[in-house]
Amino acid sequence: MFALRFNLDYYPDPKLSIGPVMQISPMGDFFQISIAGAGRYHIRFKDRINLVPYAGIGLVRVDLDKGTGPGSIDRNDTTWLIPIGLSLEYHADRNFGLSSTLQVNLHDINLSPSLPQNDHTSIALLFGIGWRP
Repeated sequence: MFALRFNLDYYPDPKLSIGPVMQISPMGDFFQISIAGAGRYHIRFKDRINLVPYAGIGLVRVDLDKGTGPGSIDRNDTTWLIPIGLSLEYHADRNFGLSSTLQVNLHDINLSPSLPQNDHTSIALLFGIGWRP
């Protein structure tokens, strides 16, 4: 799976940030986009390493379009989303860093009757590049 994630944080305190998180996952016949507001707590270690746990709440939209004709599937759903994650960041300098994030998404995606089961969780492992002006 391929996913893009964007966030733009506001820092009311050096250890706390809040802001939106948007994740886009285009996967052939299946497309998913989610947006949530999240709060992050930055645990800063020596040597430019940060550990950042976070949680948020938002919405996820999924769309499944597969085939044409009698056996085709055309279903979509919009539901709530609770992203919970942990990032490990390494800052090469003040404006540039690398990160790895493990994120668990809690949601209630329902594409029935095309798919008989509901989807309640998803897990994403993301690798990123961070830049700030």
